[in-house]
Amino acid sequence: MHNRLIPPPRRHQLVVSLSPGCLHVLHFRRGWLGWKQTHTHQTPLPEGDDYLQKVQSALKECSQQWQIPASSDVHWVLAGDIMGVLAPTPATASAEVGSLLPFAPSNVLTQTTHFGQGTEKSLLWIHKDWVAEIERITAACGLQAVELFSRAQLFQPLSSQAKGQICMVLEGDKGQPHSLHIFAPDGAILRSRIVEPAALAEGLGGLLKIELASLPEGTVGHKEGAVGLWASTDCLPVGNDWHHPTQPLPAQSEATLLEQLWRSPYGGIVLQATHQYLVQKINFWSMVWGVVGLVGLAGMLWHDGKLERQIEQAHESLRKEAPKVEAAKLLKAKTLWMADVVQAVQAQEKESLTLPPLPQVLAVFPPAPAALLYLRLDAHKVLMAGTGDEAAVQWLHEHPLPEYQPFTEMPVPDFLASQQDITIHLQTEKQATPAQVPAEATPATAPAKAAQP
Repeated sequence: MHNRLIPPPRRHQLVVSLSPGCLHVLHFRRGWLGWKQTHTHQTPLPEGDDYLQKVQSALKECSQQWQIPASSDVHWVLAGDIMGVLAPTPATASAEVGSLLPFAPSNVLTQTTHFGQGTEKSLLWIHKDWVAEIERITAACGLQAVELFSRAQLFQPLSSQAKGQICMVLEGDKGQPHSLHIFAPDGAILRSRIVEPAALAEGLGGLLKIELASLPEGTVGHKEGAVGLWASTDCLPVGNDWHHPTQPLPAQSEATLLEQLWRSPYGGIVLQATHQYLVQKINFWSMVWGVVGLVGLAGMLWHDGKLERQIEQAHESLRKEAPKVEAAKLLKAKTLWMADVVQAVQAQEKESLTLPPLPQVLAVFPPAPAALLYLRLDAHKVLMAGTGDEAAVQWLHEHPLPEYQPFTEMPVPDFLASQQDITIHLQTEKQATPAQVPAEATPATAPAKAAQP
């Protein structure tokens, strides 16, 4: 059934098979593991005016006993005396199909089948009086008729075993009316009708030949290849006047056949669309998820604004703390410089070298705003760097250290290269002390003159 691809949301469905002598009812219920057959019922039907009344009472009894909810879907499978089939011909797909029906098109409901790969399809039809009666019976039981199927559709999968032959299926119980279904090599339904027990007794082979000969010209598979017959065991052998292959029907129960049709993608005559409830659910959940999405979007926007405010506050805090950080960095640098000075002094003291006293260096350094940032002393050199102007540089050139050469330019130390106001970067070396001339030796007292003779 075509609505198996998207199961309707209701949890209960019934499949009712109506044949001339018997009524079959199947109950399907959807659980966590999908749809499952839970109940089945079979009851014989009498002939005459009580036929439909018996159908209604049996269906109502089943729905009450199985506790079927109101308005549950019911799928009907009807025999050939209620639902007819038009063989697939070019006229079936044209606007002239009304001339092929035994009733006026306005009094008939039709539906094209979708079995097989052929371009020409069979046409199912049913009189509206039967449709009204079926809907009345279903509504009287508190249920809803949604789709009508032909009994021939139960055996369409069997036609795939015919291997290009016309497939004929004769099925039914002994002593009851039988159903004859004829299928084209591509599986399309050519004919479906009821065969009375009396006709079976008169000669089945001749009846089958008549049915084949009655197929209209242009029918798919007409007068093509051989014919294969599948029949119930009580109908075999057919007779001496039937010369085509014959074999018994596969042993399958009525419930199995109905379930296979119920789970198949085949379509019948649709009375009520089964997807409207699903569409409503989709619309409802789409609206729900839309609202959830809007709430989520609003939450994201609010959170984004909060993060932006936090980022702005962090930037403002960094701007406020930046001077303190720079001051701390400068203090650290000066501390490191002073540590270098102390280390150099200690090294010089350890080597017992003579250093120019620090007060002498500070005495020659220019006054503020000049500032000494770097000083290195050793036994021979003095290196200094600091801030100031050209006047400060000129001051140092005019006031050299005692016993040292005039100041000369030197490269700015690496750790001060990043500062742009280092204008004082000078160095000087100690003047060479002339070598002390050794004192002349005092002449020895001259020897006394030799005595005069």
